[in-house]
Amino acid sequence: MRCLPFPESLVMVECAVSRGEMTLDFLRPRLPGNRNGKARGVLRWVDSRADPLLETLARTYFRQAGLHVQAQVYLDRVGYVDLLLDGWLVVELDGRHHAEWKQVQKDHRRNNESVLQGQGLRCPVPIKACPA
Repeated sequence: MRCLPFPESLVMVECAVSRGEMTLDFLRPRLPGNRNGKARGVLRWVDSRADPLLETLARTYFRQAGLHVQAQVYLDRVGYVDLLLDGWLVVELDGRHHAEWKQVQKDHRRNNESVLQGQGLRCPVPIKACPA
């Protein structure tokens, strides 16, 4: 973790934690001293509820920008949404399966319902739009 840039370290740790292969309680005491300060800093950003890599990065960048971010929030008649920003803006990070017509219809229904509930417009972000 000391050798990797922040995003890569976060994704690596969060993946291991969410899979149950590692715990933060296991890692913390193994990162003592000043030379591990950067690595310990990564641990503060870990959220085991995140699903894909893109969600981890988006959630983190929104938080670094000063927004209040909730991950995997359940909204009545909508279901779980990827991210809820500042308690009202829904952000969905859509993968390839969102290009299928059945999923598009479901996404439109969820979008309309979230707007009716005052949650703000659902902002789908296709994975392919993110830099590799």
